Amino acid sequence: MQAIRQAAHAAVEEFEKVVSIRKSTGAETQRVFAKADELMGRIKRTSAQDVNDYVRLLAELRTVRGEVISLKELRYADAPAIEKYAADLVQNTKQVAGQTVDFLLQPDALQPYAVRVQAIADGIEKIQKVTEANEREKEANAVSAELELLIEVVSNLTIEDPTQTTRIIDNISTIYAGFNQIRAALKRRRHALAGTEAQAEFSAQMKLLEQALVNYLDLSDTPAKCEEYSTKLQVQLEELGGKFPEFDEFLAQLSTRREEVYEAFESRKVSLVEARNQRASSLLQSAERVLKAVQTRLGRLTTVAEINGYFAADLMVEKVRQTVRDLLALGDPVKADDLQSRLKTVKEDALRQLKDRAELFVDGGQALKFGPYAFTVNTQPLELTMVLRDGDLHYHLTGTNFFQKITEPAFLAARAVWDQTVVSENQEVYRGEYLAWLILQAAAQPAPAHDGVPAVLSLTELAHLTTAELTTHVQQFMAPRYAEGYLKGVHDHDAALLLEALVRLTRTANLLRYPTDVRAAAALFWQKFAPQDRKATWQRQMQGIAVLLQVFPDSREFAGLMAELQQAITEFAATTGLFLPPSLTEAGEYLFHELTRSINNEQLTITSLPTTKLTADNDQKPKTSNQKLITHPFVIADEAAQLYQLFQRSLQERRATEAYSASVAGLAEQPTAQVELIRQWLHAFLRQGEAAAGLHGYRDECAVLLATGGYAPQQIIRTPLRETLTGLQGSHPHIQERKYTLNFPEFRRRLRHFTNMVVSQFEAFLELKKELLARFTADLRLSEFRPRVLSSFVRNKLIDEVYLPLIGANLAKQIGTAGEGKRTDLMGLLLLVSPPGYGKTTLMEYVANRLGLIFMKINGPAIGHAVTSVDPAQAPNSGAREELLKLNLAFEMGDNVMIYLDDIQHCNPEFLQKFISLCDAQRKIEGVYQGRAKTYDFRGRKVCVVMAGNPYTESGEQFRIPDMLANRADIYNLGDIIGDTADVFHLSYLENALTSNAVLSRLGGNLADVHPLIRLAQTGDGTGLNLTGNHSPEEVNEYVAVLQKLLRIRDVVARVNEEYIRSAAQANEYRTEPPFKLQGSYRNMSKLAEKVRPVMNDEETRTLLLTHYENEAQTLTSGTEANLLKLRELLGWLTPTEAERWEAIKDTFRRNLRTSSGGQLSQVLTQMENIAGGLSGIREALKRE
Repeated sequence: MQAIRQAAHAAVEEFEKVVSIRKSTGAETQRVFAKADELMGRIKRTSAQDVNDYVRLLAELRTVRGEVISLKELRYADAPAIEKYAADLVQNTKQVAGQTVDFLLQPDALQPYAVRVQAIADGIEKIQKVTEANEREKEANAVSAELELLIEVVSNLTIEDPTQTTRIIDNISTIYAGFNQIRAALKRRRHALAGTEAQAEFSAQMKLLEQALVNYLDLSDTPAKCEEYSTKLQVQLEELGGKFPEFDEFLAQLSTRREEVYEAFESRKVSLVEARNQRASSLLQSAERVLKAVQTRLGRLTTVAEINGYFAADLMVEKVRQTVRDLLALGDPVKADDLQSRLKTVKEDALRQLKDRAELFVDGGQALKFGPYAFTVNTQPLELTMVLRDGDLHYHLTGTNFFQKITEPAFLAARAVWDQTVVSENQEVYRGEYLAWLILQAAAQPAPAHDGVPAVLSLTELAHLTTAELTTHVQQFMAPRYAEGYLKGVHDHDAALLLEALVRLTRTANLLRYPTDVRAAAALFWQKFAPQDRKATWQRQMQGIAVLLQVFPDSREFAGLMAELQQAITEFAATTGLFLPPSLTEAGEYLFHELTRSINNEQLTITSLPTTKLTADNDQKPKTSNQKLITHPFVIADEAAQLYQLFQRSLQERRATEAYSASVAGLAEQPTAQVELIRQWLHAFLRQGEAAAGLHGYRDECAVLLATGGYAPQQIIRTPLRETLTGLQGSHPHIQERKYTLNFPEFRRRLRHFTNMVVSQFEAFLELKKELLARFTADLRLSEFRPRVLSSFVRNKLIDEVYLPLIGANLAKQIGTAGEGKRTDLMGLLLLVSPPGYGKTTLMEYVANRLGLIFMKINGPAIGHAVTSVDPAQAPNSGAREELLKLNLAFEMGDNVMIYLDDIQHCNPEFLQKFISLCDAQRKIEGVYQGRAKTYDFRGRKVCVVMAGNPYTESGEQFRIPDMLANRADIYNLGDIIGDTADVFHLSYLENALTSNAVLSRLGGNLADVHPLIRLAQTGDGTGLNLTGNHSPEEVNEYVAVLQKLLRIRDVVARVNEEYIRSAAQANEYRTEPPFKLQGSYRNMSKLAEKVRPVMNDEETRTLLLTHYENEAQTLTSGTEANLLKLRELLGWLTPTEAERWEAIKDTFRRNLRTSSGGQLSQVLTQMENIAGGLSGIREALKRE
C-alpha cells in the first residue's frame, strides 16, 4: 500500500507539473502571437512617413521574429502555429524591407538627418559654456546612433541589386561624415572654453594641494605617517591628472608637483629617521654613562638588601628604565632590549661580586683566596693614558709596563702646555688671576640677567660692589666654568681680592694700564716713523671718532682701525728691530685710545717736525719732509719721568750734556740708530746710577721721550701701578706666604698673552690628546682585553672546591702569592683540556676579572697550523696577523696580564715551542713589536700563561703539545672527574643549567636553596628543608619536578661525556668500534634544560634526549648512524634490529681497520679469516643436515 501510495502521489505530481507547463507555454505563446498580430496589423493599416519609421518597423519585426522562434524552445508548444506566425513575419519583413529600399533610393529620403546634423553644426559657434558643448555632443551622438542603426539594418536587407545597397550606404556615409566635423568642432570649442575654466579650476586645485602638502608635512611626525600622507597626495595628483587629460601643460605641472611631493616627504622621512636614530643613540649613550655610575655605586654596597633597595628606588636606575621605555617609543626595540639586558647583567654581576667579596676576598678586599693561596688584587681599570717619561710624553696602559712614545708632530709642537693640567692655570698664570681677568674682560660688554644666566656687570658696577657682593658675583660667574677647575672658597676668594684691585687700578691708571714698552713703541712709531699720508688719514679718522665718542661714549665698533694701527706698528717693529713684535699685541689698541683721548682733551698742537719714511735698509738716509703736522702728547709714567729727570741731572753733573746732544744730533737722519744710541746712554747710566734703581723697566719709554722731545710734565700720571695683596688661599709660584704682588701692566700683558695664546693652544692640545687617545685605543682594541664575567657563570661547588684551588696553586708559581711568602722563582704554565663546552675560557676570564688582570685571549684557530713564528709580518693572513699583534702587545704590556691561548689544538707545535722559555725560570720570550724584534724578560712580573685545548682538532685527530712545554705545565681536564670529586662534578651539570631553565631561573642562582632542592628531588625526603628565599609550596613543587627531569638528563649527558673522553683517548690502531663524537658538556646540558617543563613525563624526557642528540649528530655526516647506535647502546635503548645493525657496523669497522693498517701480511690474514668464516658456515650447514 505504501508503494502504491507513493506511486500515485508521484503520478499526480507529474500530472500537475505537465498541466502547469502547458499553461505557462500557452500563456507565453498567446502573448507573443498577440504582439505579432498587433505589429502585422499596424503594418497593413499604416504607411511609414520617413526613414525612421521604416527603421523602427524593421527593428520591431526582427525582435518579434526572435521571440516567435524562441517559442520553439518551450515544452508542449504548438509547433504548427509557431511555424505559421514565423512565415507571416518573414513575409512582412520582406515587404517592409522592399518599401524601405524604395524609400531610401529617393533623393530626399535622408533629408531629416541632414537637417538635424546641420542644426547641430550651426549651433556649435554659439556655445558659451562647456556644459552646452556637452549637450550638443549628446545630440550628435544620438543622431549618430540612429545612423549606425540604419546602416546595420540596410546591411542586413536582401537587395538583389548591389548598386542600390551601395547608393544607400554612400548617402548615409555622406551624412555621417558630417559628424566627424561636428566632433572636431566641438573638441576645438570645448578646448577653447575649457582652457579658461580648467585653468581656474586647476589653479584652485593646486592651491588646495599645496596647502594640504604643508599641513600633511606638519602632521608627519613619524616615517609611517610620511608614507601615509605622501600616498594620499599622490592619489590626489593622479585624480587631477585624470580630470584634465586634454591639457598637456597641466600634466607637465602635475608631473613636476608629483616629484616635489615625493621629495618633500622623503626628506621629511629621512630627517625623522635621522632624528630618531640620533635621539636613540643619545639616549643609549646617556644610559651607558648612567650604567657606569650605577656599576660604580654598586661596588660600594655591602648587602643583598642594599643592592635590591638600590635597584628599587634609585633615580639613576629609574633613569635607565625610562630610557628603555623611550627607546621602545622611538621604535628601536633592539637598543631597548640591549639596555634592559645590560641593566639586569649589572645587577647580577653586583650580586655575584658581593658573594665573591664575602667568600673569596680577604684583608679588606685587598687580596683574593683561591683555596689556600692568596693573591693581591689589582683594582686599577685598564685605561690608555699619557704620561711624561724621560722628558717625552708616552702612551701608557694603566697597571702595565706598556709605554710608547708619541711622535705626532702637532702634539710635539704643543710641548709648552704638556705640564698644564687645567686650562686656567700654568706656571706663569694662577687660576685665580685668570678668573679675575675673565670677569674684567667681560665687563667691557655688560649684559642684563636672562634665562637664569647671571648679569654681566660693567666696570662701574663692579666698582660699587662690596667685598661680599663681589665674591658672590665671582662665584656666579665661575659656577658654569667647571672645566677650569676652580675650587670654591679658594679661587673665588682670591679672584675677588684680585678683581677688586684690578677694578680700582683700571679706573685710576687710565692708559698706563698698557705696558711701558707698548706705549713707547706706539709713541715712537707715531712721532718718528709713521708715513705722512697714512698718518694724515688716521688723524682725520680719529677726529671723526672723537666726535662720535662724545655723542655715543659706549661705542665699540673700532676694531678695524685698531687692527690697521696694530699691523703698522708690528711692521715698524719688525723693520727697525727696536722692539719685539710679539710683545706689542696691544700697541694698536693703545695708540687708538691715546689719539682719541688727546683729541677729546683738545691737547693738539701744530708743529713742524720731520717725518721719517721707513726703508728696507735702516742704515740708508731716511727721506724726511718738513710739514705742519698735528702732534699728540702721550701719557708718561711717573717712573719714566723720574728716569728722564735723573738722566738729565746726571748729564749736567758730569758736564756731558753737550757731548750727549752732539752724539744724538749726529744721527738725526738715522732715527733707528739714534734711538739705539739713546738706549745705550740710558743703559750706561742705569748701570752706574744707584738713584735709578728699580727704573730699568722704563728705559724704552724714557728713550722715546728723549728721541721725540715728548717730555711734558702735564702728561705725567702719578698713580701706583703695583699693589701687594694679602690673605690669598691658593697655591702658586706667584703667591708667597699668602701674599701676591700685583704689577698691573705686567699682569695685563701676561694674562692677555695667556688668554690669546696659551688657552687656545691648551684647548687644541686637549682636543688632539682626546683624539689620539681614542684613535690609539681603537687601534689597540682595549675593550677586548677587559675580562667580563658571563651573566650565566655560576661559581658552583666544583669551581670552589676543586678548580679554584688547582688554579690558585698554579698561579702561585706563575705570579706569586700575596705577602712575604711570595715565590721569587716564578715559572710554570696552566694547561686546561676538556671537550668543547665545559667553560674553560669562561672560568679563566672570571679568574682574570677577579684578580684585575688583563685578559689577552689569543684565538688558536685564527693562528692556524701554518704559523710557526710570533712575528706578525710572517702571518699568512690578516686573521693570524691580528692574533699575533695581540700576543706581542701582551708581551709589550709586560705586567698584570694573563696570556690565554685558546684552542691550541689548531696551532703548530713549533709555534707552541716558543713559549717554553717563558714557562720556565728564565721567564723570557722573543717577540716582535712594531717591526722590531725584542727579548721580553718577565722575571718578577705579574704575567701568567694559560693554554686551553680540545681532544679533537677540526680533522678529528688528537692535538700535539711539545713535551718540554707539557713538562712545565699543570694539566687538568675540566671535562672529566679530577680525583675523588665525582659528586661535585656531576652536581655542576645542574648548577650550570639553572639560568637556562625558565622555572629554575627564578631561584636567581641562589645555590644555598638549590642544593637542598636537589637533595629533595633525589630522595623525596623534605625533612629539614629550609630555604633562604621566599618560595611558595607550588613553586617548590615545580622546582623539584624540573630537577627530577634534569637529574635523569644529567645522568645521560654525563655518560655521553664519559664515553666521548674514553673514545678520544684511544688511538685509531686500537679501536674496536667507530670513534664516538657526541658530546655531553655543560653546553649540551643547558640546551636540554631550557626545554624541560615541570609537567613532562618520562617518555617525553626520553624523547627530548633522543631528539637533541639526533640533531647534534647531523653534523657528523657519515658518522651519524654509528654514533646514534652507540648512544642507544650506552643508554640501553637498542632494539634487536638496531643491535644487529650495530654489530655489523663494528665488524665492518674492524675489518676496514685491519685492511687499512697496511702490508701484504694484513691482507693474507684477512683472507684467512674470510676462509675460516666460510668453513664455519659449511660446518654449521652440515650439522643441520
